Amino acid sequence: MERDPRPDQPRGGSAVGLVFVGVVLCTLFTAAALGVLAAHRQAPAAPPLAAADRAGELARAAPAELAARDRAYAGLEELVRRREAALRDRDPSILEAVWTPGSPWLSRDLAEVGRLRASGRRWADLRLTVEIIGAARPDDGRWTVLARLGRDQARLVEAGSGAVIRTVPAATASYRCQLVESGGRWRLVAFQPS
Repeated sequence: MERDPRPDQPRGGSAVGLVFVGVVLCTLFTAAALGVLAAHRQAPAAPPLAAADRAGELARAAPAELAARDRAYAGLEELVRRREAALRDRDPSILEAVWTPGSPWLSRDLAEVGRLRASGRRWADLRLTVEIIGAARPDDGRWTVLARLGRDQARLVEAGSGAVIRTVPAATASYRCQLVESGGRWRLVAFQPS
């Protein structure tokens, strides 16, 4: 049995084959990369003044519309403060000035106040928060304000003694808050999770 005198040396055909495989793989990867680039062409970049143009559009928006939007923002913040006071003080008359008549949310809040009064409990340290995200006014005259509504950590306590029954953790969620203005006063129509 004869042995090859130089086992460490590659055979002549294998070096050529290796180069060929390398060239084929490089060609395939290059073609694939070019195909991806061609398929995912992006729109040309906006000129640097585009942001300034958008700011100009906002500045040219009707001042009355901007003022109405700001009133809707302020109205929502005030209504949330009143709702907080109504739930904390267990006062249904405040809720009737917060919600539109017939709103299912009015019924829900009135039921909560009734449960608190019947059980002799109240919320201590109740604080509701509002972070405005945006707003729109559809044709029906109602404003829809997108907002992050939150509740800080609060304690449910015995109304007379102040003994803590339980502590509820803070919570935050995004809602579409529907408001309507009538006679210069804002009222909530509904909250819809978004």
